[in-house]
Amino acid sequence: TLYPEGCFVAVSLKTNFLSKLFFALEALIQNQILNAIVGCQYFETMIDNQFDFGFAVDWMLKDLGIVLDEADRNGAPLPITQLVKSYYEDVQNAGGGRWDTSSLIARLRGLRIT
Repeated sequence: TLYPEGCFVAVSLKTNFLSKLFFALEALIQNQILNAIVGCQYFETMIDNQFDFGFAVDWMLKDLGIVLDEADRNGAPLPITQLVKSYYEDVQNAGGGRWDTSSLIARLRGLRIT
């Protein structure tokens, strides 16, 4: 005799397990990517609002400008990239142009940069 309820419970448990596993894997992968891009040493400096090192906001804005110009030529809208660029422009306009790109957190915190 087959019990469909048992199958539904088993499928539900398996699906729940798999979704948690995928969530954990995704978080692990994101953490690894962030560590590879930013480096774990930046975590402490971001907390301490120390940004006088690394890849400058001025350089990031130059690169984002190149990306957005190319996207415009190809007809590819990049609204999130434009938004991020505006955030970096806020940092630059507040005097943080030579700061590391991790200084974006200062803008997101609403801290006075200059």
